[in-house]
Amino acid sequence: MIDFHFDHIEHKYTLGNLVVPGVTSLLKPLTDYDNVPEFMLQRAAERGRNVHEACAYWITGEGADEEQYTEEEWGYFTSFINWFHSEGNRLFKLQDERLVSERPMAHVRLRYGVTPDIIIDGTAIIELKTRPYNKLVDPLQVAAQEEAWLFNGGKRVKGGYPKYVLELRKDGKYKLHNAHHAQVWSMFRYLLEHHWKCREYQEKIEKWRKSK
Repeated sequence: MIDFHFDHIEHKYTLGNLVVPGVTSLLKPLTDYDNVPEFMLQRAAERGRNVHEACAYWITGEGADEEQYTEEEWGYFTSFINWFHSEGNRLFKLQDERLVSERPMAHVRLRYGVTPDIIIDGTAIIELKTRPYNKLVDPLQVAAQEEAWLFNGGKRVKGGYPKYVLELRKDGKYKLHNAHHAQVWSMFRYLLEHHWKCREYQEKIEKWRKSK
């Protein structure tokens, strides 16, 4: 059994002594934020983390304290609550024993890590976003979550898990997107294999330099 560790501060996945890529980093070639100022990217990332945290606390029964979040973050969280009461409670209940939320895991054989937002074992996978749905990236992310979950003992579903991306908005509104796509897994595998080939290349170059 290979030891798995997740560093919450650095958001780093480790298998034994090997640092493996997270799904978000693997999907970066499909995103284009070159013209977005760094401070805006950092602010968006912090907002996303805080909203995800509030949602995870709430659905697992720990509650979420409004005073811990900005007005904008609470607006996104409110849109999640609105979705749950209008649609989400048909998929799962609060403190549902089938529910997995914000649990880091790794696909040991394929060597990547991921932290799914919401998995209802045997029912559905739901990714939360505080930005508009990205059809190039988001379906790959939920597909990678599904494969990692199945590798770690998740219940298999004939035809695959229904996979959704819940687009949260700061005005309390939301939009649920069907994120199923037949070709996403082959694309994700290509990105993953490319990552390891590049790392192998860099390691060989570095080894050669040190040997001289």
